[in-house]
Formats: sequence, structure tokens, C-alpha cells
Amino acid sequence: MVLNKKTNQISVREICEATGINRSSFYLHYADIPALITAIVWEKWTESVERIHEEMHGDPNIFSEAYVAATLREAKRDRAFYRAYFEKFGTAEVEKGYQTLFENVFKPFFGGSASRASTAWNIILNL
Repeated sequence: MVLNKKTNQISVREICEATGINRSSFYLHYADIPALITAIVWEKWTESVERIHEEMHGDPNIFSEAYVAATLREAKRDRAFYRAYFEKFGTAEVEKGYQTLFENVFKPFFGGSASRASTAWNIILNL
């Protein structure tokens, strides 16, 4: 719900009703709706990274073809979340952390072509 609606269209009351918690519990854990969204995104990100690392059997080489493939499979696995996230927030925050990864992993993986790397990423998210 939080990622599928505009932030200003969501109320704490609505979230509490949908989850069965009271407002006091909500505010005990989150200062506001943006704090909830940040927590959701952080949790999803952490889960994704853990699954990628499991698939890589602890190999830390994020510049390998296997790591790129694992990352793309993870994006496809949770594509509804990533699609909603990027539609809602765009790529500004993600770009801060991924610019180096894109330049050093995705682009070389696709023969140095930024457009081919971007196209591949978009195809996976739209499967």
C-alpha cells in the first residue's frame, strides 16, 4: 500500500487499520510515514543483498559476471517492489549508491554500452 500510493494520500490511520495496529504502536516505531517507507526500503534492500550473497556463496567480487547475474535475478524475483519503488521515488537515491556499480559492473558486462545495460535492467523489471 505504501509504495502503491502517493505519500500524501496515505494516512497513519489507514496504515493502522490495514495492519491491525494502533496509532500509538505506529508512532512508537516510526516518526511518520516517510520513516516507515525508509524502514521498508532498508529491510527489502537488506534481504536482497543477503540473498545475493548467499547465491554467491560468500564471494565478495561484485564486479564479476556471476554477481551481476545474481543481482538481476534478485531484481526479477522482487520486481513488483522495485517497480513500485522506482515509480514512486525515481532513481535519485538509488543512483547515489549504484553509479559506481553501474559503471564498473553493468556497463562492462554489456560491452561498455550504457544503453544496453539500462535496457537489460528495464527488461528484467518488466518481465
